Amino acid sequence: MSRTNLISASLSPEKKTEILQCLSEVQSSLGFLVNLSTADKKRLTKMGFRSIGYVDNCITAFDSNKQLLPGSIDQDELKRDRALYDSLSTIAMIIENLDEGLQDTIAALGHDLMVNCNDGYAFLKRSSQRDVGIKSATESIGRRFRGQGTGAKTVEAA
Repeated sequence: MSRTNLISASLSPEKKTEILQCLSEVQSSLGFLVNLSTADKKRLTKMGFRSIGYVDNCITAFDSNKQLLPGSIDQDELKRDRALYDSLSTIAMIIENLDEGLQDTIAALGHDLMVNCNDGYAFLKRSSQRDVGIKSATESIGRRFRGQGTGAKTVEAA
């Protein structure tokens, strides 16, 4: 992995606005999404990948034996839920991949920014010993490192 410049790209304000509008449309289209508390999530019966076959088998068996089921089991709703589960799972997979790319890109950009700024700050700091005009700038920049212990990695060690 290169030390710097992992990412070299730009995003115009117009493109950013377009992306945010698209995401807003997606969010509006999924207006039925719910947000559960941690406690609620713990109480839910979980459905993992291996349970999909179980659910599909139940739906098939329920269709063949409608007369044996209580009225509280709405088979049409069950089928709609199953179809929605498939649709949302596909969308979630794409969003998870997109999110991973976004997070990795943000991390790479942060790395690029920090490494270059640390290197530049180290040069300015050395120059400030000879040039009083740079001293106030380096002191201002150096506030970022205040409070870090002697064991912490600082720009001087870099």
